[in-house]
Amino acid sequence: APLCLAVTELHRVGVAHGGIRASSVHFDDRGAPVLTSFGGAELFGPQPVAPQTASVTPAQLAKEKSVANDLDALTTLCIATLHPGSDVARWLATPRERESHIFAAELADRIFRLSAAAPVHFGAPSWGAASALIPLRLNDAATDRHTGAQETTGLSAGDPLDGPSGRVRATAEAAERFSVIMHMPEALVSSVFEWCSAVAERGPVSMAVRRAKDALRPVRKQVWIFAGLVAACVVAVVAMMPPGSGGGAGQAEPRALISPAPTPFSSAELSAITGDDPLTAASALLDARDECIEALSILCLDSVDQHGSAAMEADAVQVRLMQEGGVAYGSQTFPSTVLTGSTTVRQLAIVERLGDSVLLSISVGEEDAAGAALSLLLIKLEEGWRIRDLTPMVHTTY
Repeated sequence: APLCLAVTELHRVGVAHGGIRASSVHFDDRGAPVLTSFGGAELFGPQPVAPQTASVTPAQLAKEKSVANDLDALTTLCIATLHPGSDVARWLATPRERESHIFAAELADRIFRLSAAAPVHFGAPSWGAASALIPLRLNDAATDRHTGAQETTGLSAGDPLDGPSGRVRATAEAAERFSVIMHMPEALVSSVFEWCSAVAERGPVSMAVRRAKDALRPVRKQVWIFAGLVAACVVAVVAMMPPGSGGGAGQAEPRALISPAPTPFSSAELSAITGDDPLTAASALLDARDECIEALSILCLDSVDQHGSAAMEADAVQVRLMQEGGVAYGSQTFPSTVLTGSTTVRQLAIVERLGDSVLLSISVGEEDAAGAALSLLLIKLEEGWRIRDLTPMVHTTY
């Protein structure tokens, strides 16, 4: 009945639950049902809604498919829970024209008239005020399992909790509560009861030793003999090895196969790279780019070029070409160090700046700004300025 009232209130404020089923119903520590699992809920009416008013009209509510699905699911849940011979079960099974805006409330009234309201008990000790919610089970499996555990262990409700049988009973009750929460299968629940009872009776250490003995008992004696001989041979070989043969302080350190990447920036250049002036940052980045390419270090370029940019890809190709014995190149798509090297007269000018992106022109040699040869695109990241692109400038003559 409280679930029916909850569904009525949800529909009044324009909310459809969308997942009413047994697993969506839980019980709090007072034994009162609670509707959960609102992950599939839908809003079909305007919010917020004032008290004693509805989000939509009864005609609009009757047209909502999500509302009809809620009422169908609520009907299925009530039929599965109520006694088949009850007046409410017969009323639900009778074909009729259902009015969406009053059906759930009328169903609650009919259920309340069956008997006086009472909390739901699970046959387990109280868990305290801060206990977790207990999920609904549509059969009496929980009660049957609890009774079966008492019959298996030979316990009764009057056994003292401080004795051996009382510890077994307390362990079985704890396992029962856990199985109810986790919706465990019947076969698994029986195994858990068996194992918990054995642990409570014999202790965890003796239980582990017994399980190990049971697992190793099928192993043949010949296998144990062979394993012992292998272990003895290993110990003998280790004992006969000369001192120091396994490596020690006197052994020479292996030669490094990869030379460390050069540090591309001095302290002054690092300040320029992380500063706000793109001109000084561009000059430092171009000098560092030349050093990285001359050192044949792609790792060094990580501090110069933006990761994944056209500049990083082109510079990496150039370094790999030089590592394989090729020469530095200067193609039309990306310039080489011949055009940007520190030995060349180089003039930088800002063409345009947009936020953390700056487009600069590079004049090479004695050319003025009108004859600039290169276009440099910088972008400022959290770690400082980086080269994003470096391409020849295209001049158009009118």
